[in-house]
Amino acid sequence: MDWVVLTAAVVSMALGSIHLWRANVVIVATDIADTTTDYEIKTSFD
Repeated sequence: MDWVVLTAAVVSMALGSIHLWRANVVIVATDIADTTTDYEIKTSFD
């Protein structure tokens, strides 16, 4: 019975880390987009 609990824990950890990884990718992509937009706004004033 212990291996069932262990397997469930490993699977939930794996799914959780994939979810976090995807969330981080979205955050980084958003930051890059914001930085690019800021850069374009600054250069357009020159």
